[in-house]
Amino acid sequence: MDQRRERYRAGEAEAVEWFLGEVLDASTYPAGFPRGHRIAFRAATGDVLIEIQLPLEECVPSARGYKYIKSRDETTAVPRTERERKETYASVLAQIALRTVHEVLASDTDKVITGVTLNGHVKTVDRATGQEVSPCLITLSTSRDHFATLRLSQVDPVHCLKHLNALVSPNPYDLEPVRPIIEFDLSKYRLMDSMDVVAAGPRQSCSVAL
Repeated sequence: MDQRRERYRAGEAEAVEWFLGEVLDASTYPAGFPRGHRIAFRAATGDVLIEIQLPLEECVPSARGYKYIKSRDETTAVPRTERERKETYASVLAQIALRTVHEVLASDTDKVITGVTLNGHVKTVDRATGQEVSPCLITLSTSRDHFATLRLSQVDPVHCLKHLNALVSPNPYDLEPVRPIIEFDLSKYRLMDSMDVVAAGPRQSCSVAL
């Protein structure tokens, strides 16, 4: 563990990715929420790319609550409106995105990471083709310093993503995708990392990778 710690502090990609994987694995979510994630760290710039799996709209209960009818001695569900379900689902996705970025940066007490790019996907079946698809519903990129200015306990998650200039599906309930800021391709990400060291400065290299 001491060796892992030293490699992490040195900014070795594999050590940083392993540590962040452990952090995200330790997160607790409601039963049935997906836990999949992929992580790539670019040592030359201190940027980390994270891809997470988001829950589908079924995560929002169809019932807002329940009421007891004494005359019939039965309990009936009070359904949510369609608008309420859509708004709640959008808020859930926003909360997961913000929480993931927060956990990554808060766990990095050595400040090896300077910025986070996050893509949030869902896994589902295209109703038109029957094929498995994984549309991106949220993508954002933020620096450590910018994210540190947020008071997360006070923000509205959806509005906070707008403040961070995140790209968010206009209709997440209908799985309308957005284009990720950076596509997750570990081989290309590592290749750009090597090129950064040899050929360019940190911020120049970031623009090339995009």
